[in-house]
Amino acid sequence: MKALRIEPDTANFIEERRQMEKRYPMNRRYFMADIVKATEQIEGIEHEELVSSSRSSKYAIPRWRIFHISRFELALSYAQIGRLMLRDHSTVIHGLKKYVDEHLKTPTEQARRNIIIARAESLFLNIPVELDDA
Repeated sequence: MKALRIEPDTANFIEERRQMEKRYPMNRRYFMADIVKATEQIEGIEHEELVSSSRSSKYAIPRWRIFHISRFELALSYAQIGRLMLRDHSTVIHGLKKYVDEHLKTPTEQARRNIIIARAESLFLNIPVELDDA
């Protein structure tokens, strides 16, 4: 049996995700779509690579970071996060566990997480921010 493969429409990704997140209204400073866009900009990876099935740490750790921010900052359910990232809810649970156990405790990862949240807030408010290439 051939597996069903869902490919994201990258042209409308941000708008589609914002529309989906409006179904779950909260007083937010940013949306998950802003977190994804900020991660893509800061990590220098393409959207297709971020939502791909690759297990490479170059893509998995930023993906897990998105899961963590979405779950604990935006209070989205595992199913909602999975739907938005083209993943199953159990994949989200596993990614969160790996991220918390292996990466979150390091100061560099905490700093990177805070930078992504700040960038997501600036994207949400349409504030231009220049990224350092350091």
